[in-house]
Amino acid sequence: MSGTDEARRDRMTRRTFRLSDEDWAAGHARAAADGEHLTDVIRRLLSGYLIDGAVGEGYEFRYRAVPIAPGLSEEQREALTVSWISGRFEDVRRLYPPRNWRLEECTVSTYRPAVRKGA
Repeated sequence: MSGTDEARRDRMTRRTFRLSDEDWAAGHARAAADGEHLTDVIRRLLSGYLIDGAVGEGYEFRYRAVPIAPGLSEEQREALTVSWISGRFEDVRRLYPPRNWRLEECTVSTYRPAVRKGA
């Protein structure tokens, strides 16, 4: 786990919710088949749910594909990383399969008039 991942995890609180054993097992199986952890899938879906109304109002997801091939140096990994990918998650995941790529996402807004910030 990278330092960034550890710092992010340290800012999170463990949560509890009810879900059937069948759904939990199916979720784990699907996430594993996609090369993901179920908790990452849940976080992504919740993020999408929270900004769903905002996406049509100037917000959208952008993705970054980071190669996960063993033996790459950080310099090589950075050089091969593809940033600012747009599109539906399913389409991006198909282009960058989990066996070769780790997908990261961010939410971006559209341009707006620039104003001088107070110093």
